Amino acid sequence: MDDGLDVWLRRCPWRSGEVSQMRVLRLASQHEADRIQLEIRRLVYAADEGVYSPKVLLSGPSQAAGLISMLTACVFGEPRSLDRFSFKRLILDRLKQAPHVFQLVKRSGDPGELLEEMLAFLEELNREECLYPLIVLVLSEGIQLVRRPDCFDTAPAMPDGRILNPRNLDPCVLWGGYLHSRAAWECGGDIRLAQIYGSAWNGISQSDDVALEESCSLLAAERWREVSAARKAEWQQYLAKSCRPLEANGYGDTIGVLVEEGLLWQPPGQCRLMPTAWAVRATAGQVRSGVLSRAALVNSVLVAEVLGWCFQLEALEREQYAEACDWSEADESKTLHASFVAKDRSSAAFLYPENYPLSLSFKEFETFGGFCRRLGTNPRADTRRRLLSLRNALCHGHYAGWKTIEALLLIQARLSLADRKST
Repeated sequence: MDDGLDVWLRRCPWRSGEVSQMRVLRLASQHEADRIQLEIRRLVYAADEGVYSPKVLLSGPSQAAGLISMLTACVFGEPRSLDRFSFKRLILDRLKQAPHVFQLVKRSGDPGELLEEMLAFLEELNREECLYPLIVLVLSEGIQLVRRPDCFDTAPAMPDGRILNPRNLDPCVLWGGYLHSRAAWECGGDIRLAQIYGSAWNGISQSDDVALEESCSLLAAERWREVSAARKAEWQQYLAKSCRPLEANGYGDTIGVLVEEGLLWQPPGQCRLMPTAWAVRATAGQVRSGVLSRAALVNSVLVAEVLGWCFQLEALEREQYAEACDWSEADESKTLHASFVAKDRSSAAFLYPENYPLSLSFKEFETFGGFCRRLGTNPRADTRRRLLSLRNALCHGHYAGWKTIEALLLIQARLSLADRKST
């Protein structure tokens, strides 16, 4: 569930004195509608805590179309044929008794006409004297809905949970989690497309990343054939100007249609739109490519998780073996430490709050590569170098796939084995 929706509901927009308003909820699929409606009802009652006691009405399985039919289906359990005046009077009379939260499921077709009609009706209500407001939540599919400022997205862009579970590092289990994350990234959060990918990957053997890469390219080519010639031309225009803010250069409409087509998306934790992986794969060698295209293929969610493990393994190595280092020549580290203490602009001091509880020594300013060199040749040296290479490669934007996970697990296993041998 969208965190923004939860925050909005906690503000109790149905309380007395508020205006009638509408919000749109994008569904991953129509199959999610019933579950989402029940969850929203639970959130409304939890947020209200019995203060205003709103009436939460669900549309149910009705196939009613149009504003009056859909709202009367919520009230009576089936659609009623009412004229506009009678319908408006019905709603106003109910709002004298209690606030109402209507949940309407647009089960087929473009919701645009319904949304415009609903906004006009709510504006009419807001010109009347109402004790309580009418809150309308319209649930519908369609990636284009996320462009609306009044939309909450209930379709997760990436799967919940981690790929790497320290309690179960069985490759069979990890491979399944990896495929899940990979499908979400390749498809730019498009649940329906990710399901197609998942079905196509059923025949791929565990750990066969070569076959997986080939499948990704084939599936991307199939998806690309569905894109119209006009969209393909706009895509090429986007790539040609991708280093500049297109919205400021009069390309706002192009951005919108590319998002709607699924050629652009905003990955979790990132600050702006970027090409989807499938679009980059489909056009590799045909259109301009560069650092942006390379970045689009890098699953930054997987990278963040692997880097977290790398940083922890590095911290453990530093903690356990710092005293074994020869620190007699550490001029560079001491200079960096002195600059930090003096809060020079070029130092990392600006990252730390005034009340930071720890006192750093010059040893913390030694690079991990320098730390490894100080320890010289020993049974852990090669594994430390592997850890350093993996961490640096990911920090510099290199590709992350199944081999990344295998490399990390091998590093962890070797360091753990060396620990057991030394005890």
